[in-house]
Amino acid sequence: MLAVEVRLDSFQIQDKNVVVRIIYGQTEYDEELGYRPQDFVRDMNLFRSHHLKEPVKEETYLDAETGKYEKEYVVYRRLTSLFEGNAPMPTWHDFIEISSKLLFATIRQALADVPFAITASPFNLQIHMVRPPRAEYRDWYGDYKQDLSTADDAYVYFNGLWVVERMVAPFFYLKRYDYPTVYKYFVHELGQHHVENVKGVFKFEEKVKARLEKLGEKLENPALTFLYASLFEMLSEGGGEFLDKQYVTRVDFNKSWMAEFKKNMDALSKITQPRRAEAFYDESLSFSNLHGNYYVGRLMFFTIGLGVLKFENRQLPGVMLGEGVRLPLEKLNGLMDTSDVVYVESYPVEHIMRTKSYVDKHTKGRNYRVFIRMYDWACDLLGIADRNRAITYALFERWKKQMTQYYKEHKRVRVLRAGFIPDKV
Repeated sequence: MLAVEVRLDSFQIQDKNVVVRIIYGQTEYDEELGYRPQDFVRDMNLFRSHHLKEPVKEETYLDAETGKYEKEYVVYRRLTSLFEGNAPMPTWHDFIEISSKLLFATIRQALADVPFAITASPFNLQIHMVRPPRAEYRDWYGDYKQDLSTADDAYVYFNGLWVVERMVAPFFYLKRYDYPTVYKYFVHELGQHHVENVKGVFKFEEKVKARLEKLGEKLENPALTFLYASLFEMLSEGGGEFLDKQYVTRVDFNKSWMAEFKKNMDALSKITQPRRAEAFYDESLSFSNLHGNYYVGRLMFFTIGLGVLKFENRQLPGVMLGEGVRLPLEKLNGLMDTSDVVYVESYPVEHIMRTKSYVDKHTKGRNYRVFIRMYDWACDLLGIADRNRAITYALFERWKKQMTQYYKEHKRVRVLRAGFIPDKV
């Protein structure tokens, strides 16, 4: 057996017992994965020599002593001065002590905010600190292992290099760490993906996507495959984003981003080669584009929440214009006609959770058609015109028809160019 260290934490949330284990080192069976002392030394040296070459980001770091936040570039400037002064290096023991302490505290808070993620009692969460493939080093936080996880047990990989750069090193030297990203990661992976996995939504999506891919191959029309994949992602990942950002004070209704999304859907409809369609989907609609499916899905959830408040005659958040200018929500549509970006105050966390449950109940976590109709319903209640919506059911139907017609014309031209007479296409 190779050197392994396990840190354990246990607590209760709403009368449910939670046990969290963090595994450090390399076990007998994970020779390609376990994060080892030599990996930590290498990554600390890499961090010290390369972090200044990284572009300045907008992320904020939590000061563990004051509870206040500090911009990343400020943290990096202070670290630079320390490194230039040959500050001492943290040890492997420091790495384990700091990362386990911060992860335990962050996970407790995340689960307290999304208690429905605790799908059993006791609920066992195992985190394996790993060294991922080199190509994914810097951008990869970790991975929820849906194929292993059950209602009783959730298994998560966490990237050791990311932990060094965003948690351990800043905390060791300055008592700061990237709390927002760690918190959002666990809210998203457990509150969204783990719950969906337990409900069987992932298996359902895999079956549907496999069916769509076969259909796409048969029809030579991959655009339809990725249209449906986008709709699933808006419901699934959009819901995760909605939970992740539950503590933001406002939500942006950005018409440029909505227009970009619609433009990309139109462009997708004209792509007939599967590999090109998949690459376009990844780059322009899915996770690589912050203004794509994730943004649109989150906006749809938020708007549905506003619609529920309106329907129940409850207090509505206001619309923000500039510093200190607050207008009633009924002005939203008119402002969107004249402004590229309009900010709407967020509503309480309790209503965010309520809205997420409301959408999940009606869509069963999988029915994207119902999701679009719920969004249309909310927009109707709020007086948001079709031109100011990210998507409508009529637009979805138009995209489907457009993609089908383009396929038929594409096939007809191919048959003609080959010297044949088109029959039924």
